[in-house]
Amino acid sequence: MALEGITIGGKTLREHFEAINHRDAILMVEEWVEQQQPMNEWGIKNLHQLVLKNIDNDNARRYRDVNVLNLCRKSRRCLPTLGFRHWPATQ
Repeated sequence: MALEGITIGGKTLREHFEAINHRDAILMVEEWVEQQQPMNEWGIKNLHQLVLKNIDNDNARRYRDVNVLNLCRKSRRCLPTLGFRHWPATQ
């Protein structure tokens, strides 16, 4: 199983790391809230590194270095995970 990159439940190693990393990130943010720590650039970069741990270590704690086209600028709501498809207009 490990040689094929499949974990328990038929999930990929990436999916496994994503679940673990997001859990750890949520716990980190909850700790910040509990301790009333202000959000700052250092914390956001650490959070980013935690989410990308074992997934994309090269881009962890780094700013994007390419321009991004915002296709949602004329819409009120947008779903980036669905290729910037728009929600139906609200009244």
